Amino acid sequence: MAKEDRAAVIAAEQRAVDHAYNCLERKMQETKRLSESPAGASAKDNAAQRREFQKRLASYEDLGGKSLVFARVDVEEGEEPETFYLGRRAVRDGDRNLVVIDWRTDTAIRWRKASQRNPGEVRLRRRLRCHAHQVVDFFDEVAAPERAHPADPEPGARPSPVTVEAAIANTRRQESDHESVDPFLLEELARVRDGHMRDIVETIQRAQLDLVSDDRPGVLIVQGGPGTGKTAIGLHRVSWLLGNERVNKGISADEILVVGPHQGFLDYVSQVLPILDSRGVATVQLRSLWREEPAGTDTDQQRLIKSDLRMVRVLHRAVANSVRPYALDRFTHHGLFETVFEGTRLAISREELGRLLTQARGSNGAFDAQRSRFAEALTDHLMREAVGLRPSRERDSRLRRRIKESTDVRSLLNAVWPKVSEDGILRRLLNDAEELHAAASGILTDEEQRVLLRPR
Repeated sequence: MAKEDRAAVIAAEQRAVDHAYNCLERKMQETKRLSESPAGASAKDNAAQRREFQKRLASYEDLGGKSLVFARVDVEEGEEPETFYLGRRAVRDGDRNLVVIDWRTDTAIRWRKASQRNPGEVRLRRRLRCHAHQVVDFFDEVAAPERAHPADPEPGARPSPVTVEAAIANTRRQESDHESVDPFLLEELARVRDGHMRDIVETIQRAQLDLVSDDRPGVLIVQGGPGTGKTAIGLHRVSWLLGNERVNKGISADEILVVGPHQGFLDYVSQVLPILDSRGVATVQLRSLWREEPAGTDTDQQRLIKSDLRMVRVLHRAVANSVRPYALDRFTHHGLFETVFEGTRLAISREELGRLLTQARGSNGAFDAQRSRFAEALTDHLMREAVGLRPSRERDSRLRRRIKESTDVRSLLNAVWPKVSEDGILRRLLNDAEELHAAASGILTDEEQRVLLRPR
């Protein structure tokens, strides 16, 4: 798109954003007047109304410097599409018509989940990048062919190689859906971190939005490594629960508790929730839930050692040490592992078992994936034996599963390569001097190992 065309689009969107702010300002002034002189029937009613008006006023004012509007959506309405704007607050004009739709509503969520391949009623979804009141750029995420505008990057704006790596999964998904790569997301990933948590309303991705707006009953657990956005998703879900009338069912902010590991984390939370229009949520440090320090609290020395990068090597070795090749000797006699399966004697040599085990341990992938490869290779060998001794079994579609789940095969697998959990590995490592020495020898000093060791 030519620069003059983009400038015309930005100018048109600026007029719409200005109108939204004018409506918000008018509503703020009206609410301020009502808060100063509510027309209640009694002093008690007046006080309650004043509190409600002041709460609304705080909601309008507390945007934390963020833009009120961040997206435009045109939806199918007869022959001509109707235009709506999405933002951090719901705003109406003097005639009570919606000028800005709150991002937490079901309608806004549905529109934001639309894709170029599956647009639904969405004819255009245009992301706006605003610096407070000012529209500086736009990007069409979903557009009918006749309205599609390629997003021209600003001169010199190139994501770093690290940014591209961080966004590669999202990029591949979007390319497979015939969607453009989100330039605003790439810029956000490239932004230098300053230690402050921000809301992700503007750049939230479809998979994140699915978690934020999941309305199934029960507990929702969001898992992921450091820096993957778990906290941001959790805070936006709090805001969604409070702001979505369909799922809210009377939940108030003071009924929600955010538990954090330390005060710095809670300070971050306190920055984000008001911007998301969620004030009054209670926060508490984890240790404050008990009157006394938990019995398992680490000493300063233990914290220092556990935070050392050498612990990565110790933990890696501890996981690898959970495989026990020597356990093969318990299951082999005269150099063979034998099992009677449905009346047929199947066998595999000790040497072949060792080869399959070594091959699986040397393969790529996670520890559990390697374990599965060993189990599959052992099952494949025994299945060939079973079919060779009784060819009619070749047509038995469940033969493989029955062999794999047979008692002798499961006993061998669990003894040689037991399933492990993070908790189990840590308990064994920190409670058992021999286990710790085997994993930490040559990495941690004897004194450091002594410090880490704790009673069972």
